Amino acid sequence: LLPRLRVADWLDRAEAAQRQIENLDLRDIRSVVAAGDDPVVARDESTRAINEQLKKDLARKQDEELKLWLEDVDAALEVGRSIRALRLSSQPPKAGVMFPPGLARKLGEAATAGLTPEDSADRWAAVLEAAAFSPVRTLVAPTRPPTQVTDELRATALRLGPLLPQIAELLGVEVPADAPRPKPLRPDYGKGKKKAARRD
Repeated sequence: LLPRLRVADWLDRAEAAQRQIENLDLRDIRSVVAAGDDPVVARDESTRAINEQLKKDLARKQDEELKLWLEDVDAALEVGRSIRALRLSSQPPKAGVMFPPGLARKLGEAATAGLTPEDSADRWAAVLEAAAFSPVRTLVAPTRPPTQVTDELRATALRLGPLLPQIAELLGVEVPADAPRPKPLRPDYGKGKKKAARRD
């Protein structure tokens, strides 16, 4: 009885996914597809056929979302919003996607150009937060530090140092060899930095 219930439960999820395929998040589709590979579920020919179609739909949606993702990054760059472009670049629709070299170079140059000595420390901190988790972080390489290096900026550089060693060094911040890899801050981290990021 239990195997039949598992198959019935999967079929309910799979049929619902097929009906709503255009509006479903990729993670939800992947979850259904992964469950469909369960030997108990895949034993039936009809469930295998449905799962094969879901795999095709998943591949199509991944390609579509990848295209839209890259277009969004490029569009943000075109209007001068480098911080937004950096943040978008760190959120691919599928893990392990290779970022196009041409767009990476363009994004790295834009982010670097947005870190000048005349920019405020808050502006630098905002760019570092976005750049640290971007696939182009090694390409963000300003040559001169900001005129004013605040304690807050030093703390940011220290925390993000394992991912941005070139900028930590530029700011004179020594990062311990065993420093843990940082994680992104929560979305509300920038309440005090809105002015710095506003012109981005």
